[in-house]
Formats: sequence, structure tokens, C-alpha cells
Amino acid sequence: MKNIFRTILFLLVVSPISLFGQIKFGHINSNELLSKMPKVIEAKKKIEELGKSYEDQLKELRSEYDKKLAAYQAGQATWPEATRKSKETDLLQLQERMQSFNQTANEDIQKKQEEYLSPIVNQVKEAIKAIAKEGKYAYIFDSGVGSVLYAQESDDITPLVKKKLGLE
Repeated sequence: MKNIFRTILFLLVVSPISLFGQIKFGHINSNELLSKMPKVIEAKKKIEELGKSYEDQLKELRSEYDKKLAAYQAGQATWPEATRKSKETDLLQLQERMQSFNQTANEDIQKKQEEYLSPIVNQVKEAIKAIAKEGKYAYIFDSGVGSVLYAQESDDITPLVKKKLGLE
């Protein structure tokens, strides 16, 4: 419902303007563009390597936890109360370490994604702006992630942006 309201509002704003002059629309498929950029491919590879490293470390912690849990389950019935409580505390602390590590790893991966991809996205935005100004486009839509219900035919500026970025 919200999208329909936005579309109607957009048409009400654009229709009067188009009576006085031709408005030029363009679109770009950002998914296609980004998937072809060597810098994006390199950044994704680095992020995947970092994620794999964290995953391996988390597997080691999980293995340690599983071993301690198995030992606890095997011996809990025969241990004195103090030993049993000490082992339970160790297991809880190890669980907390795993959760903390997982959270820190996820935060670090998000920071690295931002660090690696932000300059690339800014470069693409600048190229799109330049193409929009050169081609006198009033609006550029992203067909790769957008949700346009209807649009008149528009120019696909993806090849122009690729050329501007030196991808072709």
C-alpha cells in the first residue's frame, strides 16, 4: 500500500513537470555492475577469508566445549558437589566466550565490509552522477534492487557507468 501511495505521489509531482519539458529517466543494474568490478570481487574474497578464519576459530572453541561437556556428563554423577559446580562454571564461561567471540567476529566482518566496499560504492555513485549530468537525466533508478511497479522506457546507463569506471 505504501508503494502505491509513493507511486501516485511521484506521478502527481512528475506529471505537471513533464508538461513543461521532457524529463529524461535512466536506470542502472547495480548488482550487475558491482559483480563485474574487480575491486568488489577482491573485497568479497578478503571478507570471505576473514569469515573463514573466524569460523575456524569458533569451531575450535566449539570442539573444546563439546569435549568438556562430554567429560562433565560422564563424570558428574561421581564428582563431589564442589567439583561438579566448578565444571559447570567452566562450561558456562566457555559458552559466554563463544558467544562473545561470535559477536565480535560479526562486528569485525561488518566493519571490514564497510571499509572495503564504501570507497567502491562512492566511486560508483560519482560515476552515476557524472553520467546523469552529462546525459541530462532527471532521475536514475536502480533496476537491480528497486521496486518500480511501472516505468516508461528509460535509458540503461549501466554500460556508460562501466565505461566511466574503466570496466569495458
